[in-house]
Amino acid sequence: MKRELEAARDLAIALARRAGTVARKSFGQELEIERKGERGDLVTEADLQAEHLIVVELRRSFPNHGIVAEESGRHGPESEWVWWVDPLDGTNNLVLGLPLYGVCLTLCRSSEPLLAVIHDSHQGTTCWAIKGYGAFSGNRRLGPPHHARADSETTVSWLQGYDVTKADEFPCRIRGALETRFKRVLQTWAPSIDWVLLAHGGIGAVMAYRNGAEDLIGGMLLAAEVGYRVVDGRTEPTGELGTDVVVVGADQPTNEILGILKAERLGGGSVRR
Repeated sequence: MKRELEAARDLAIALARRAGTVARKSFGQELEIERKGERGDLVTEADLQAEHLIVVELRRSFPNHGIVAEESGRHGPESEWVWWVDPLDGTNNLVLGLPLYGVCLTLCRSSEPLLAVIHDSHQGTTCWAIKGYGAFSGNRRLGPPHHARADSETTVSWLQGYDVTKADEFPCRIRGALETRFKRVLQTWAPSIDWVLLAHGGIGAVMAYRNGAEDLIGGMLLAAEVGYRVVDGRTEPTGELGTDVVVVGADQPTNEILGILKAERLGGGSVRR
C-alpha cells in the first residue's frame, strides 16, 4: 500500500501547490465574493477555481475514490477511499489581505486518515505525512518535537468552527484561561497555517473547538507523525474533554490545556459532552 500512497502523495503535493498558486495570484486583487452561511464565511472565485482543478485531477487519476470538497460537496463513487479537500483554507484572510491561507488534502480509507498534505499557499511551504512513515516538510523529515519552554514562553493556537455562536460561553472562558497561562493564544482563522506552524515547532499546541473534519483530520495525522500527542474528544472522550474538543501538541502545553479543560468541567462549566 505504501507505493500507492506515495503516488497519491506526489499528486496531492502537486495539486496543493497549483491550488496555492491560484490563491496567491488572487492575493491583493479585487475579488468576487459570496457569503456562505450565517456566520460570515466567504467564498471567492479563487476557492472555486482551486477546488475545480483539484477535483478534476483527482477524479481522473483516482476514478474509484470518493471526494468530499469544501465548496461543491461529494464527487465520485461510494468508496472506502475518500479524499477530503479544502482548496483555499483562510478565505477571509485572503479577502482582508492577510497572508495566512493554505490548502488541506487528506486521503482516508474506511474513515482512517492515511495521507495528509498541508500547504501554506503564501509562503509556498508544503508539509505531508503518510501514516506510519513519518512527517516531512518538502524532503526534510520533521520531529520528534523538543518543546521544553515554560508555558509563559509558549504560543498555542485556538481553532474554532464557523458554527460557534456568541451565545456559547465556553470558548470565551477557555481562551481567557489560555491567555493567562501561555505567552500568546494565536487565532489565524486558517487551520492549515496552524498545522504547519505546529509541525515546524513554532507553536507548542493546537486546541480545536467544534471544527469540521476537513480542518482537523489531516493536521492531526501530520502532528501525530511528527511525534506530537493527539487527544481527540470526538472519538475518545475523556474526563478532560467534551466531544467537540481536540488538543494536539507537545506534552507540556498539551497537559496544561487538558488541566484547564478538566478544571472547567469540575467547576460546573459548559464543556460539551
